[in-house]
Amino acid sequence: MLNGSEKPKVYVSATPKAHAEPFKDVRIREGSVVSVVIGADWNHYYANMTRYFPIGQMSERAKNAMDAMEEAYAISVEKTRPGVRFAQVEREIQKLYSSRGLGEYYITGYTHGVGLLIEEDPITTIVVPHRAMEAKENMVLAMVHAPLMIPEGAVKKEDTFILGRKLENVTKY
Repeated sequence: MLNGSEKPKVYVSATPKAHAEPFKDVRIREGSVVSVVIGADWNHYYANMTRYFPIGQMSERAKNAMDAMEEAYAISVEKTRPGVRFAQVEREIQKLYSSRGLGEYYITGYTHGVGLLIEEDPITTIVVPHRAMEAKENMVLAMVHAPLMIPEGAVKKEDTFILGRKLENVTKY
């Protein structure tokens, strides 16, 4: 906000739900995973960033999910290039989660556009035909929007990238 964001969006998820805004009756417990999504605008354009925070001692499933999320993030950054179909990268992420026994917790769709809205086309997380689209140079994408909704909470890590010959992370943290 000090740098000019006029309409920031902040979502805190302390439950295993895809888009769980803060609820007054949710209590964060030991062993939970809390995800925080920040969408900040600048000159009417948004950037999107999400981080997960383990609270206390984690279960083996939660540790596995957090490790898998870091691998999925690396896969999306490595494989998303102009000309690559989003479904190709999606299959790699699905394969990773399945191999780790986490397939049942995965919400399909690993990326979405970011721009005038915090979430816009292509929206592979919601619009199934967008998964068949090719990534194109100059797209602005939030990746890896591939959450694992484990009972301990939502495990999600996301940054905003500008797709060029190389990916430029504009939300480094």
